[in-house]
Amino acid sequence: MVHIHTAPPFLMVKTMVQVIFIVMNKTVKRADSTIHGALFSVLMVMYVGFIFRYKPYNYPRLCLWQALSLIGVVWLSVISTISSNVEGNAYVYFPVVCVGWIIIALVGIYVQRRKYPSLLYRKNLDTTHLFKFAFTFGKHSKNALAKIVPDRRTSVDLMPKDFSYAKEVD
Repeated sequence: MVHIHTAPPFLMVKTMVQVIFIVMNKTVKRADSTIHGALFSVLMVMYVGFIFRYKPYNYPRLCLWQALSLIGVVWLSVISTISSNVEGNAYVYFPVVCVGWIIIALVGIYVQRRKYPSLLYRKNLDTTHLFKFAFTFGKHSKNALAKIVPDRRTSVDLMPKDFSYAKEVD
C-alpha cells in the first residue's frame, strides 16, 4: 500500500499561485488578453519547474504526472494565445492541441516505465527460479530465492538453523 504525502510548503506555493492567477484574471485579462495568456504561460512554466525541482509528493510517479498535466495546460495556453492573435481557421488549432497532449502523455508513459517502478503492485515471481528451487530440493541458493520472493518470508527462513529432514535414531 502506498501512503502518499504532500509537502506543506508545496500547498502554500500552490495556494499563492492560484491567488496570483485569480488576480491576473481580474486585472490583466481586462486590459489585454494576449499579455494575460503570455503571463499565464510563463507563470505555469515556473510552477512546473518548481514541481520538478522540489518534488512535493513522496511518490515520484505522482510528481511526474502532476508536472505533465501542467505541461498540458501550458501547451493549451500557448496554443490558445497564438490562436487568439492569428487570423484564420480556428478549427486547425484543436488537432494541434490534441497532438500535443498525446505527445505529452506518451513521453510521460515512457519516462514512467523507464525511471519509476510501480509501488502499487509487487513484481511478478520468476517461475524459472521457482522451478530450480523446487526440483533441487532446496539446494538452490537462499539469495536467489530472496530475489524471487521479495518482501515475503519463505519456509526456508522459518526453519531452525539446525533442522534436518532425517530423524536420528538412537
